[in-house]
Amino acid sequence: NCLKRLEEEGAIVSRYSGDEFVTLIYGGGKEEIRRRVQSFMQFLQSTSLEMKGGYQIPVRVSGGMAWYPDDAVDFDTLLNYADFAMYMVKHSVKGIIMEFDSNDYSNNSYMLAGREELNRMLETREVDFAFQPITRRDGSVFGYELLMRPNFTNLKGIKEVLNLARAQAKLTQMETLTWYAGLKAVEKQDQAGALGQTERLFINSIASACMSKEEEADLWNRYSRYLSRVVTELTEGEPVNQEYMSRKIAVTKKWNGLIAIDDFGAGYNSETVLLDMAPDIIKVDMSLVQRIHEDPNRQLILNNILDFAGQNHITVLAEGVETKEELEFLIQCGVELFQGYYIGRPQMEIRPIDPYIVRKMQDFAQKSDFSQK
Repeated sequence: NCLKRLEEEGAIVSRYSGDEFVTLIYGGGKEEIRRRVQSFMQFLQSTSLEMKGGYQIPVRVSGGMAWYPDDAVDFDTLLNYADFAMYMVKHSVKGIIMEFDSNDYSNNSYMLAGREELNRMLETREVDFAFQPITRRDGSVFGYELLMRPNFTNLKGIKEVLNLARAQAKLTQMETLTWYAGLKAVEKQDQAGALGQTERLFINSIASACMSKEEEADLWNRYSRYLSRVVTELTEGEPVNQEYMSRKIAVTKKWNGLIAIDDFGAGYNSETVLLDMAPDIIKVDMSLVQRIHEDPNRQLILNNILDFAGQNHITVLAEGVETKEELEFLIQCGVELFQGYYIGRPQMEIRPIDPYIVRKMQDFAQKSDFSQK
């Protein structure tokens, strides 16, 4: 009904899908059309739905605009561009009308192009995982991180997948997919004889999303033989939902699993999350690990982390180890666990660590132990 006000001044209003409407506004120049849209938004802000008991629910919309002929000369492309601008609004400020921007489209067009692929993956719960080894100081395997590898045409990697899932309010479905598909991949490796009996299984969990209790129970019924080996990685780069975090910690402990903070030092409120979560493992972000052997500031931060971890019985894991020099320095500092391309790249099948790397780690560890004595 609010949109129909635009018809009085020259517009065609239609319902596009469930809660989406498309309006073609014509007549007058850009400034005149912008004025009419602004007038519509002001009217909308004063509109509310009256519910039983006297409750007033305000009506709010997010929208996108594209211009003919400046942005496109055919209707389908014009509609696609307006749709994209609307998705950018829903992903950011919400509650406004944003005009199409070709630069944003060049950088983020995957958000429209990949929607069907994302929905298909979430419905089928079918996606591949790679396994990246995590080693101890002596080169023995402590565990593997499970890394999702979607095979999409329009999405380049897991970061774009998560951005799209976030924009479509589907992070909860992504969380569920990660656990079910990840443990299915583990089972496949186990049946092939590639997985040992004790290695830990690091699974990335979205801090702002959580499976239902029914799904947690079903997961236990399907994969209980692996859940005691799980390390739940709570991604620190995502804002934490305290209720969900508490539930995840509780259920992981119930499974006799471990808790890890992922990407520590590169996300939201590192120290606060560390205190609230009381993790078993801190995964130091690769931004702190890179060139640490030649950077006193990085060394100072790492030493502070190691001091805190030592006093609170927390294991420190260095992520993103890419050079021999970084590895040697980290071992000398007393770091216990290591992950990175120098040690082993993610592989679709679990493979042994290169014997050369194992010998290097053993040599570094022996030198470190000797110097400490």
